[in-house]
Amino acid sequence: MADSHFYFRGRFSLPVAGKVTVKVLAASWFEAWLGGEWLAEGPARFDRAHPEYETVVLDLDSGEHVLAMHVHYEGVLTRLMSEDFPLFVFASVEAGGDPVAIEWRYLPLEAYRRTDQRIDVVLGWIEWCETAKLPQGWKEAGFDDSDWSEAVPSVLDVASFHPLDLGYIRHIRQEPRMIGEGGLTHVGVSGNDPASAIMARRLHDDEMPAQGRWMRFDLGKIRLGRVEIALDVPAGTVVETIYAESLNDDRVSPRIAACVGDPHTCNLDHFVARGGKQMLKPLHPRGGRFLEVHVFGELDTAPDIEVVFEERVYYGEQIEGAFSCNDGLLDRIWAVGVETLRSCSEDAITDNPTRERGQWLGDVVGAGMDTLAASYSDMRPLKRGLLQAARCARADGMVPAVYPGTIEFLTSFAIQWIHAIPHYFEITGDRDVLETLYPAAVENLRCFDGDVSDDGLCMNPTRWNFIDWGYR
Repeated sequence: MADSHFYFRGRFSLPVAGKVTVKVLAASWFEAWLGGEWLAEGPARFDRAHPEYETVVLDLDSGEHVLAMHVHYEGVLTRLMSEDFPLFVFASVEAGGDPVAIEWRYLPLEAYRRTDQRIDVVLGWIEWCETAKLPQGWKEAGFDDSDWSEAVPSVLDVASFHPLDLGYIRHIRQEPRMIGEGGLTHVGVSGNDPASAIMARRLHDDEMPAQGRWMRFDLGKIRLGRVEIALDVPAGTVVETIYAESLNDDRVSPRIAACVGDPHTCNLDHFVARGGKQMLKPLHPRGGRFLEVHVFGELDTAPDIEVVFEERVYYGEQIEGAFSCNDGLLDRIWAVGVETLRSCSEDAITDNPTRERGQWLGDVVGAGMDTLAASYSDMRPLKRGLLQAARCARADGMVPAVYPGTIEFLTSFAIQWIHAIPHYFEITGDRDVLETLYPAAVENLRCFDGDVSDDGLCMNPTRWNFIDWGYR
C-alpha cells in the first residue's frame, strides 16, 4: 500500500573478524544501520532497467550482527522514482568474497499515519508519526524480533542490479540561526488540511493563552537535509517542522510557491512525542531556507529544545576550482553559480532542493556541465545523468527532459544532450562514455528527421520546444 513504513532486520553471523562488503537498496526510500551505527541511505534515483545499490566496505568482529533498515514505500510517481516498483529490499553481505546468509524479519509500522497529503504533486508524502508506537532498540543485535514477520525472498522483475557509481553524499551539520520565537495558540481547523491548520495558528496573540511555543530559524540559504530536534517534553506533545524557501508575511508557510500548478502543497513533518528525552528526525530530507518548529501540548514551562539541521549535499564546501578578476560583479556571479550548483547536488544535479528535486536534462548538460568542470573534479553525477537519459529514452530514441521517475520530453533538451556528449569528452577525456552513448545519440537525432524541410534545413519542431535559461 502506498505511503507505508516498515522496519527490516537482517541477522547474520561471522565466524571470524574481517572485512565485509555490504550492498543495500530498497524502494522507495530507506536508511540502513549496522550494529546500531548509521550505514547508508537511498536509493539514488534509478530507472527500472538499471537499479543501483549502495556499497559499503567495513571491518566487523566475529559473532552476530544485525543489518537494520527503515523503508518507506511511497507507491506514487515522483521526480525520483516511478510508481510501478513494488516494495522491495535488496541486501547482501560478503566476507572474503563469499556470501553470508542473512535471516530477515520485518514489521509494518502503525506509528506512521497515512494522511493522503504529499509534499507536492512531484514529491512524496509528509511524515506523520506517533513515536510512542515505534519499538525502542530495534537496531541492536539483542532486540527481540520473534514476533515480527519473516521476510520471504522473491525475484524482482529487473534484468540485474548494479553498483552505484557515485561518491558518498555528504551530511553536514548546520547550526540554524534563530530569528524569532514566542507563544502559539492553536485554532481548530480540519486535520485533513494540515497546511491550513498551521497557517491558522496565532503566533503573536497576547489576548489568548498560549498553548505551545514556536521557533523560527534561518539556514542562510536554501538547503536540502533533515532537521534534528532534541527535546524533553511530556508524552503526547505535538512537534511540527515547517519548511519554506522564503518568508510569507514574516511566517514560514508549508505551501510551496510555483510548484507546477499544485495548490495542495504541504512541506512539513508531524511528530507526537513519546515523552521524556527524545530525538526527532524525519526519514526523508526536506528542502528550504527557513524553518519553523511548533510545539504544543500539556506544557507547564517552555520546552527545552535544541535544533540542528543536517544538510544533505554531494559536493563539499571546499571548492576545488577558483576564479577571480578585477570585476567584483563577475566574481560574485562565479560564486553564486558554484554555490547554486552545489546546493542542487545530491544523487543527481537537480533543478532545486525544495519543490521538485528533479533531474532535468537542461540542468545537467547546460550551464551545469561547465560550472561543474570549473569548480569540482568529480564529474560522476553528470556522467550518470547522461547515461541515465539514454536508458530512459522512448521507443523512437528521443531522450527525456526529466527522468527517471516522472518522464517528460522536450525537443530542445534532447538536442542539447547530443551536443553534451562530445563536450563531456572534451572536459574529461572519458572516451568510454563517448563510445557508449554514440548509438543512442544517433537514434535521438533520427527523431528530428521529420523536421527537415525539402531544402535540407531543420525547421522549428512542431512539438513542445521549450527554451530554458542558462544556455551556453
